[in-house]
Amino acid sequence: MTQSTKKILDSLRHAVCSINSDVNIEEVGYITYVADGIAEASGMQKVQYGEVVIFEDDTKGLVLDIQEYSCRIILFSNIDKIKAGMRVRRSKQFLFVPCGEELLGRVVNSLGEAIDDQAPIKSNNQAWIEQAAPSIMNRFYVNEPLLTGIVAIDSMIPIGRGQRELILGDRRTGKTTIAIDTILNQLENYNQGKPIYCVYVAIGQKMSDIAKLHALLKEKGADKYTTFVVASASQPASMQFIAPYAGCAIAEYFRDKGHDALIVYDDLSKHATAYRELSLLMRRMPGREAYPGDIFYIHSRLLERAACIKHETKNEKFGSLTALPIVETQEDATAYIPTNLISITDGQISLDQNMFLYGQRPAINIGRSVSRIGSAAQIPAIKQVAAKAKLELMQYTELKTFTQFITNVDATTQKLLNKGDRFIQLLQQRVHELYSSTDQAILLLSSNLGLFDKYPTADILEHKKKFLTFVHTNAIKLIKELQNTLKFSDEMKLEIKDLIQKYQVQVNQSEKSK
Repeated sequence: MTQSTKKILDSLRHAVCSINSDVNIEEVGYITYVADGIAEASGMQKVQYGEVVIFEDDTKGLVLDIQEYSCRIILFSNIDKIKAGMRVRRSKQFLFVPCGEELLGRVVNSLGEAIDDQAPIKSNNQAWIEQAAPSIMNRFYVNEPLLTGIVAIDSMIPIGRGQRELILGDRRTGKTTIAIDTILNQLENYNQGKPIYCVYVAIGQKMSDIAKLHALLKEKGADKYTTFVVASASQPASMQFIAPYAGCAIAEYFRDKGHDALIVYDDLSKHATAYRELSLLMRRMPGREAYPGDIFYIHSRLLERAACIKHETKNEKFGSLTALPIVETQEDATAYIPTNLISITDGQISLDQNMFLYGQRPAINIGRSVSRIGSAAQIPAIKQVAAKAKLELMQYTELKTFTQFITNVDATTQKLLNKGDRFIQLLQQRVHELYSSTDQAILLLSSNLGLFDKYPTADILEHKKKFLTFVHTNAIKLIKELQNTLKFSDEMKLEIKDLIQKYQVQVNQSEKSK
């Protein structure tokens, strides 16, 4: 090799090595069809289900259907600007939302973007909206109560932290009220430094209704630990479809940090309708009631993410995510979506329209409601007294059914009916009127001991409040002891029995003075 040849080779090597190898290779396709918020694209052969794709104007879409030579994409925004012939490219990423403490007290859309006229959300934490549910080995058993402040629920249908409890009923029967009351009842935990972080997902509702709920939580101080994820009725079906998954990702952040979290899906009937709309527009085969065949999987993969998580190194509870999905029955609890959700969840709170129209608040049908966790997640004090109360209530319900067409009822049966009527009144609660666990336990024990047997049914609500005031005034030590031990001792039961007698004497004296 001559000297000149060597110089030429060296210069060629230097030239080759100096070539910039940072080549950005993108897989690009073209829109072939756009209509009703659905775009069809061809050319992206390796695109994945659930992958985010980006259009020419930087608008994002989500791949929700893959065919042999094309894919179908749901659009979130700028729907009118996406046209056939536009270029679309893969992002090679799945859809994620911001999460963290920065979202507390905020109202965001399904993409995690602020819609509450405050500053844009800046968070260093992000989470995929679609994540695998915790495995069986990573789950811890549910044994801590999530108190709602509603006597009928905490005593008869207890909810545990990590449970999935369905709330179902007809339109305007108080489903949302129960969920909001549960969020409001966590204010005491927040003030004690043991917060249960809440996420409320509104799907297909009017913005005016959502604004009222947010204003209520802000007024009560519950917005400090609550995030609103909103996909209103005016937004496209695509935003309504991903809303619960985005809300779940936000709630999972707190669960994975070792905190307790609560998420409310209001409601999954509208979510199923949104997914049906998307599926029919993507020309998928309709099934029962025109819902696609995978509607059960759509909801199960969402609700299975609610769980108690086991600590990685210790065999103990680490964090939990409790789910309260809401479903509208439309006078038929055996419809497709309600029965699907009943089979997925760990129990249901059933609201009865007839009870609601007759003035029962909350209108909970105890006979049709169930918690499959049962008393495992119930405060011992309530557990001690609730069993007898629930048995008497079930007997009352059966007697009421059998005797409604009978004119003459024997004295024993009439006595049971009167006692049942009084207990139904005891369970009455006004909207956002919440009771602590100790007050609930004292009321139920007092009812079992016959406190309300001597008073007319119409006066039960008044006596309930007066008796609790009497106890808080004259038995401060008893209340503190009950708050610490969370169960009744024999001495405490005797003291409450004595308080009942003193209260009845006071009532008799006040009536005589009148």
